[in-house]
Amino acid sequence: MVNTDAGYRLGAYLRDIKCWITLPGRAEQELDSVAYSEQTACEYDQHTMLHGLWIATVIREFAIKPCVANFRMMYHLSFTGSPMEEPEFIERKVPVIPRF
Repeated sequence: MVNTDAGYRLGAYLRDIKCWITLPGRAEQELDSVAYSEQTACEYDQHTMLHGLWIATVIREFAIKPCVANFRMMYHLSFTGSPMEEPEFIERKVPVIPRF
């Protein structure tokens, strides 16, 4: 979700995006695949735009069971190109759903 009152294509201003996950009892691991929607999925109250985000990774070291993990995402939006614009971080608890 991006707080703004102007419409834009996310890829034009997104300089970088990375995600990490920490499974219970394991070290933090960077996720392999991060994709996002260019266009907004919807807008809230004219100041918040919601973009779709799809994240996946393969963890080969051990069998994964459904659990709750720590998720961390870094994204860097730059609307002006100024070096003063810093990346933002989001940390959340997320469900882990094994696919295989």
